[in-house]
Amino acid sequence: MWTDINNDYKQIFESKLEKWQPIQNDIDMIVEDMKELINSTIDDCGDIEMAEEQKQELKKLQINTFEKKQELAKDYIKEIFYCTPINVLLNGDKVSYIYKQLIN
Repeated sequence: MWTDINNDYKQIFESKLEKWQPIQNDIDMIVEDMKELINSTIDDCGDIEMAEEQKQELKKLQINTFEKKQELAKDYIKEIFYCTPINVLLNGDKVSYIYKQLIN
């Protein structure tokens, strides 16, 4: 019985992950683009001051990115709750694991 529940849960998790993964990839790509912009500013014109401003913007973006990933993870977990058997939900380790996977 537990094997069936775990398999069902795994299928639900994988199908939901397909939905959220592109959003996370977009967020990560924005951060990477920002890092490249900072490096090219230093390389192209040696403008350290402008690069420092861009680094500050990147820090803000990374904080916002982490917060956005947390929001996505929470939405994702809520969505999983609607279609996950109650005895699986009672296992808090799985929920914690999903959340950690989504924000990292």
